[in-house]
Amino acid sequence: MVKIAHDKISEARRSGYMVMEYKVKELYPRHLKGQPDWDYESLFTVSDPDQWNDSGKPDVSKSGRLYLCRSFSSLRTIFELYLSKKEGIDSFTGGSLIDPDWTDPYCILYLANSVWSYLGEI
Repeated sequence: MVKIAHDKISEARRSGYMVMEYKVKELYPRHLKGQPDWDYESLFTVSDPDQWNDSGKPDVSKSGRLYLCRSFSSLRTIFELYLSKKEGIDSFTGGSLIDPDWTDPYCILYLANSVWSYLGEI
């Protein structure tokens, strides 16, 4: 299982940034030759920053939800959500999110984060 974020994982959790978890061989199966499987469901989480300590671990002294978002979503679902609200999301993010390099997991993470930030769901 691979975890990625646009910062260190512990910093992402403490700051409320999205984290993506996936299995490389399932998101990028050999028969697709480096292209992502649009139906593979990765786990996307956004932590509640108030629930994590400085080391990026859950703070057991606090009660509340650890995650503001915890969702298994496929690239297809995320992309369909994006297209359904493209004009608003593009305005919100400052530009079109259509990226020719959909093979990069960081592009998938950025798209998921942008859709979640705008719609509150993925």
